[in-house]
Amino acid sequence: MDISKFPWPQAAEKAIFVPSRCHAVQWDAETPPEIFLTQQAVMGGHASDETYTFNPTGLFIGLQGQLTGALPFDDAQIAGYYYNGEVHSKTADVDGDGKQEIIYPKQNGRIMVIKRA
Repeated sequence: MDISKFPWPQAAEKAIFVPSRCHAVQWDAETPPEIFLTQQAVMGGHASDETYTFNPTGLFIGLQGQLTGALPFDDAQIAGYYYNGEVHSKTADVDGDGKQEIIYPKQNGRIMVIKRA
């Protein structure tokens, strides 16, 4: 799979985006599994003296390597906060409907719950 062909956004000034937080998720019993892959901004270290905002994208990739969807979102690295990468995303049935959701902690301290429509 050549992820360079996928629609990754360009990094913000003073940042690079690196692939991060990869999950296999099967949304329901009738749908084939997908891979969910996101980006994380790296601002030159674990702690920042400034707050940086950026717009990463989560990608949904079929098991044959084809792009099946993209989810752009807003995020930020907050000044004075130490980022060590120990907060991981998970898949779970959050709302009890029998379908998986992705629980995704963002760098700005907020959490996204991603449900496939």
